[in-house]
Amino acid sequence: MSKSAILKDVVVLELAFMASGPMCATLLADLGAQVIKIEPPKGGDMFRFMPPFGQTEHAGENVNGAFLSINRNKRSLALNYRKGIGKDTLLSLIQQADVLIEGFKPGSMEKWGLDYDSLRQLNPRLIYCHISGYGLTGPDATRMQHEGNLAALSGLIDSFAPGPAIPHLAPGLSMVGAYTALSGILAALLHRTQTGEGQLVDIAVLDALMGLQAPAAGELHNCDQPRQGQAFMQGEWPRNALYQCACGHYLYFGAGEHRYYQGFLHQVEREDILDINDPHQQTQALRALFLSRSRADWLADFGDTDYCISPVNRLDQALQEPQVKSRQPLQYVKSAKGEHISLGTIIKLSAHQPPIAQPAPKLGQHSKMVLQEFGIDDAQIQALQTTRQLLQKD
Repeated sequence: MSKSAILKDVVVLELAFMASGPMCATLLADLGAQVIKIEPPKGGDMFRFMPPFGQTEHAGENVNGAFLSINRNKRSLALNYRKGIGKDTLLSLIQQADVLIEGFKPGSMEKWGLDYDSLRQLNPRLIYCHISGYGLTGPDATRMQHEGNLAALSGLIDSFAPGPAIPHLAPGLSMVGAYTALSGILAALLHRTQTGEGQLVDIAVLDALMGLQAPAAGELHNCDQPRQGQAFMQGEWPRNALYQCACGHYLYFGAGEHRYYQGFLHQVEREDILDINDPHQQTQALRALFLSRSRADWLADFGDTDYCISPVNRLDQALQEPQVKSRQPLQYVKSAKGEHISLGTIIKLSAHQPPIAQPAPKLGQHSKMVLQEFGIDDAQIQALQTTRQLLQKD
């Protein structure tokens, strides 16, 4: 079977920053799309130099490793696009593009005349993807928020809590919005092949996080007296919990199916635990059991069984897992400044050859090249540079 880049003819303009939008665009690039990251000439995507991991451009462009990890296989156009000749230039690009991803607070794009209703008059085939915390509608749509706000509102922080009144942040949850946006964009591209029409894709990260809560919400709705930690999906069911071992390290035990739970207890000669009716007392008995041996001993005997016993890894340990190293969801990419970790090929398709990984671009690295490809003449490019609305990084 021959392999080809599925989205090789799709041009994506990324007007997003931080995490969800840029990661979505990178996933599209993995499918062969031509992604142009459009950034303000001063500073670019704020994720580039966000402390404490990055330095300002004037300090040598020591870019945040988090930025590098989710912005590979793109070209950077550093353009002030909100008004004047810069906006006219952006509109020329939009007229020829297939997908626009933007991550501004609702109302911002309308203020600049770059909202979907305005742009679809210019390009009826445009797929316009908006990604924000609350989406384009609802009473909180224009409120300021960050990932932690959304995780708190969704109930996930409480669900991850080790006990009542002990909430625990879970970083990275906003990235779920990237996958949700990807699904919407791909569906819209399919719709366009059928109808010739583009459309608006409205993605709220809070919606995506509430989707993660669907199983737990279903259980909650059917409990007469729901209590924190009692539901199966909330992590305190005896067969679905974290247990400390004699060495102080933790294991996850997830023998949810009765035959596996019974089989495990038979192996350790503790089938008496099955006779304990109260789930909390069962959990206490299992805690005592797992504390009787080191994690290494538990894994040596049961790590390769169907009883679903896994170590609670640190990130550096997760990177060394044989399964992770085999599939390479994260990979090492070389750039002029050395080697860094980047997103790997997450979506693996048998008839698609992913592009060779290229490092995240410097701010404005491809400005002139991109504009020339879109038919912007040299006089206009020179005018943009003269008025400092365009940055070309050599």
